[in-house]
Amino acid sequence: MPNIRLSAIAAMAAAALPAMEARSQALTTLYSFAGGSDGANPGAALLYENGALFGTTLVGGTGGQGTVFKVDPTTGGETVLHNFAPGTDGQNPSGALILFRGALFGTTSGGGGGSNCYNAGCGTVFRIDPATGTEKIVYRFAGGSDGGFPFAGVTAHGGALYGTTGYFGAGYGTVFKLDPATGAETALHVFAQSDGHQPYAQLVMRGDALFGTTEAGGNAGCAQEGCGTIFKIDPATGDETTPHLFASTPDGASPLAGLSADGGKFYGTTAWGGAASFGAVFKIDIRTGVEKVLYSFNGRKDGGNPTAGLLHEGGALYGTASLGGTFNKNCVGGDQSVGCGTIFKIDPKTGASTVLWRFSGPDGATPTGALITQNGALYGTTSAGGSTGNGTIFKLTP
Repeated sequence: MPNIRLSAIAAMAAAALPAMEARSQALTTLYSFAGGSDGANPGAALLYENGALFGTTLVGGTGGQGTVFKVDPTTGGETVLHNFAPGTDGQNPSGALILFRGALFGTTSGGGGGSNCYNAGCGTVFRIDPATGTEKIVYRFAGGSDGGFPFAGVTAHGGALYGTTGYFGAGYGTVFKLDPATGAETALHVFAQSDGHQPYAQLVMRGDALFGTTEAGGNAGCAQEGCGTIFKIDPATGDETTPHLFASTPDGASPLAGLSADGGKFYGTTAWGGAASFGAVFKIDIRTGVEKVLYSFNGRKDGGNPTAGLLHEGGALYGTASLGGTFNKNCVGGDQSVGCGTIFKIDPKTGASTVLWRFSGPDGATPTGALITQNGALYGTTSAGGSTGNGTIFKLTP
C-alpha cells in the first residue's frame, strides 16, 4: 500500500504548480458529426491504420444505435462501415477498436438480443472487415457468470482477446478471455466489492500480466462504494491482485480510463478526487503499489474530470479533460457552466502541466477519448460540440 502521508505531500506539490499556456497551437476539426446517418457522439480513442482513422460513435447511424466509421485524415471525408441496429446486432459501441489479424475488433456496451439485461441484450464483441464493412458478432454476453455491458474495447494477446464487462458476473463486472475464431468465452475473474467493481477501461498487457482499473470498489470511501482500484490479472490462471486502492484525497478517485505503461511505471487519470476533487494524473510503480500524484486539476482553466487514458510520447504525457477550460455560451452540447474541456501535456518528471487547447464548442466539446499520435500530430474525438453539437474528430499540431 502507498504511504498516504507522502502521497498527500506529492499531491499538494502537484496542485501548487499552475498550468502553463502553450504557444502556437493549431487545432483542425477534421469532421463534425451531423447526428444522422453519419453517427453521433464519438467517445472513444481513434485507431490509425493504413492511412485512415477508424472509430465508433455511441449513437446515430441508420439504425440509431451507433456506427463504426472511417475518416480520411487528409480530406476529412467520413465513411460509415457499419450501422448498429436493434435486434441481435450490438448497440452503442463505447470502446476503442483494435486491428487484429487484418480485422477490426470492438465491443458494444449493449444489444445483442436476448431477454436479459433490460430486454435488449447485454452487449457484444464484434468483428469488422475494414475494407468491406462486413460485420460478424463474435460473442453475445448473457448477463450471467460471463458478465454484461462491456464498455471498453478488447486487447489482443497470444491469439486471444481479453476485455472487461462493467456489470454482472457476481454483479460487479468481470475480466474475460475470448477465442476470436470459435467465440468461446471464459470469465477469468469476477469482481467483488473488496477488489473493485465496474471495470470500465481497456486492459493493457505488460510482460505476462494484464493490468486495468475499476471505477469503484476497493475500500469504504467514496460513499461506501469505494474509490476504485488498479488490478493485475494472470491471463493463464485468472489470479488477481490489487496493487493500489484509491482513497479520493489526495490520490484521486474513479479511474475511468485504462493505464499507460512505460517501463516499470504506469500512468493514468482519475475522473474525481485529487487535491481539488476535479481529478488527477498519477504515476504508480506496479511492483510496490506506490502511487504519486503528478497533477491535480482545479476544474477551471486547466480542465477537470479527465475520463480518458494518457498518451506517452516523446518523454511527455498527453491527455484530455472532459470539462473546464474557458466558459463559453457557445459550448454546444457541453457543460456551459465549467467549460468544454481541454487538451493538456504533463511532464512526468516534474508534474508541470501545459494547456495545449481549450475547446469552445464549435471546435468540439467534452473530449472523453484518449489521444493518438501520427506524423507529429495529435488526433482525438470530442463526444459533443461541433457544428451541430454531435461531436467531432480533431487534429492538433503542436
